[in-house]
Amino acid sequence: MITLLGQAYAQNNQPEFAARLSQQMESVGAGDETLRTQRALTSLAMRGKPNDDPEQAESDLDLGTGEGGAGVLLGVLQLRKGDPKAALKTVRVLRDQRPNSASVQNLVGAIELVAGEVEASRASFARALAADSTFRPALRNLARADARAGSFTAAAQRLEQLVAQDATDLRAMSELAAIAERQGQFAKAVDWLKRVRQQNPAAIAPQLRLLDVYIKDRRLADAGQLVDELAVAFPTSIHVRIARGRVQLAAGDRGRATATFRELSAHEESSSDRSLRLVKFQLATNDVDGARETLLRIESRDPGFLPAQESLLALELREGKAKEALARVVQLRERHPDAAIVDRLHGVCGFRCRCSGIPQGACNRSD
Repeated sequence: MITLLGQAYAQNNQPEFAARLSQQMESVGAGDETLRTQRALTSLAMRGKPNDDPEQAESDLDLGTGEGGAGVLLGVLQLRKGDPKAALKTVRVLRDQRPNSASVQNLVGAIELVAGEVEASRASFARALAADSTFRPALRNLARADARAGSFTAAAQRLEQLVAQDATDLRAMSELAAIAERQGQFAKAVDWLKRVRQQNPAAIAPQLRLLDVYIKDRRLADAGQLVDELAVAFPTSIHVRIARGRVQLAAGDRGRATATFRELSAHEESSSDRSLRLVKFQLATNDVDGARETLLRIESRDPGFLPAQESLLALELREGKAKEALARVVQLRERHPDAAIVDRLHGVCGFRCRCSGIPQGACNRSD
């Protein structure tokens, strides 16, 4: 069944789902043969679409491994599908069947946390640790639940316990850096991220996070030096080139930053999300023309990407082009009648159009 699902994802050009299925199977301890089959399907589906975007590299809740079989897989699939209530129902039945399983208690807690039931999740993680005090995924997730509840000191103490047990736990170090950054303790965040970088210099994501902290802390000389080092280590990475533009912008060099972002935008064709992120930086440099060109390129290759349509609409309204904005939102409503974002844009555009003297009825037709 799992293999057939992977094949369906691959054959229907849904590589992201195929990749997620592979990750889910690893999380729940699928057999080696099944994993090899799914990895092959994922590789086929992802061909030509490498997932090298560190912006998408945020770690998921630690689902751990262990018991549960199909029940765990179903719960994880429901969670990934965005249906935490159904996932909760599935795994709570599983918990009743295996009340002494640390891995099942941990999974229930993870889904409760996603569903916003923070206190319930903390209780589930505590039960997992009562069943097996050495079960690291539950300790890690309990730290996340503590942080969600605002108990940053408790969260940091649990994560430091993980690092004390395993000095190579880069995940715990990264989360300690995130907690320190969230509290404005930039020096501590830098120290943790430097440790991660030292142990895993091939990973770009934590080094870009280190750059973020440098910029927030206005350590622009350190940020510039880090970008130079990353350019040597990752000479073809678009993320490093974006980082250079960000450092230029932070340093007040708008001219060079504008040129950097325009050049990147002209050659970015693989990711609409990344192109839209470039738009944000272009607008930060007041390069409205460049931002518009980027958005029009996104529209030409991915007309159904609604966040870009929203940004184009905002630009048109910003420039007083109410009629053009109206025409755009009416077309969007015809193409995507059930999209909530289109209803919201329709309301905003209708208000602005009425302020511009355009009859309200015009908002509902494309003629």
